Amino acid sequence: MKKKELVEIIRLVVKSEVKKAVKSALTEAKKQPEVPISLNEALNQTRDGGDWKSMGTFDSKDAKASFAAMQGGGANPGMNTLLANPAVQKDESLEKAFTRDYSQLIKAMKK
Repeated sequence: MKKKELVEIIRLVVKSEVKKAVKSALTEAKKQPEVPISLNEALNQTRDGGDWKSMGTFDSKDAKASFAAMQGGGANPGMNTLLANPAVQKDESLEKAFTRDYSQLIKAMKK
C-alpha cells in the first residue's frame, strides 16, 4: 500500500464519520424546541442572578459627588468652582466681542 492510497482511505473514513456526527447533532438539535421567554422572565432571571450585585450601588448622591469632583469641587459638591475660578481671565476685548449686536452685520451679509 502506497502512502497516497493510505491518505485517500483515511480521508474517506474521516469524511463519512464527520458526516454521521453532523447529521446526528442536527437531528438532536431539532428535537429540542426553543421556548422564547418573556421580558418579565428575563428580568427576573437577571434579578435573581448574583453577578450584577458585585457592581455596588450608584445613586444621585454618588452622581453629584462624581460630577463635583470632575469640576474640581472636591468634598463640597455644592461649591461651583468653575464660576469662582474661571479658566478665561476677564478681557475687555472678549467681553465686547461677546456682547456686541451682530444683527447689522448679518443683514449686510445677506445682501
